[in-house]
Amino acid sequence: MENISNSYTAQEDRDQKLRISNVIYRAIIVFLSFFIIIVTVLVIGLFKKVSFIPEEISSVIFETVICTHCEDEEEMVEKSSLLKNIGWTYYEYPDLGFSVELPSFSLENKDLAQAPLSNYKWEIYTFNDEVNPPEVFYNYYGGTQISFAPTETEGYDCEEGCLGEAYIYLDYYQNKEKFDIDQVKSEFIKYVTKIQKEMNTENRYNIEMKSIGGAEGFTYDYQAGSLGSNVGYVVLSNDYIVHVKKYVYSKGENLDIVNKVLSSIRYR
Repeated sequence: MENISNSYTAQEDRDQKLRISNVIYRAIIVFLSFFIIIVTVLVIGLFKKVSFIPEEISSVIFETVICTHCEDEEEMVEKSSLLKNIGWTYYEYPDLGFSVELPSFSLENKDLAQAPLSNYKWEIYTFNDEVNPPEVFYNYYGGTQISFAPTETEGYDCEEGCLGEAYIYLDYYQNKEKFDIDQVKSEFIKYVTKIQKEMNTENRYNIEMKSIGGAEGFTYDYQAGSLGSNVGYVVLSNDYIVHVKKYVYSKGENLDIVNKVLSSIRYR
């Protein structure tokens, strides 16, 4: 005959375990809900800079997104919400009306995997070549260099381009004459004709008018001397004429990234 006392005890044990499981389950749900609410409030508060977040905490976090001490004392601001390429860094030069996105991490050049050339990095800085300023247009103001190159090349010597690097130069000229894009094009053709004549090169060039980075401009391709084609573009951006020169030797995936960098450039 079944022991009724033992039967009740087993049932009570099962009920007790079920109650404990329910309590644990509810506790987990409450904890996760509370955690999500706290994180949401902190994220919203951080980006809206609400007063309840201590300044020392928000400043540490925002140090990764706001550059307050950049090269040449330029104020370059990273605005994650504006990124077209997730995980990259957004640089903006308000006085030049120029912005660009760059990978914020080092890359391995799979075409040149041997040390120390496997670690490549994107860098950007501004400069002013007052000694030998470019003379494509009048009123040279300064320049920006964007580069993709090895972080260490000591002991490795070869010609430019053998490392699969990439260089993008932006030269700014103040548009004091208030040229429109057609006048800028005419001035550029004069420059190309002059250079080709000096280097005994046939006066041939390809120019295509188009919108570039949100500004009026044109691409160009011409040859001067025996150094190969000169490829780049010119845009009219606010108070500046911007001449962009490209020297790209990257291949494969790295070339794809170079093209993404070029397409991320915006002019205002």
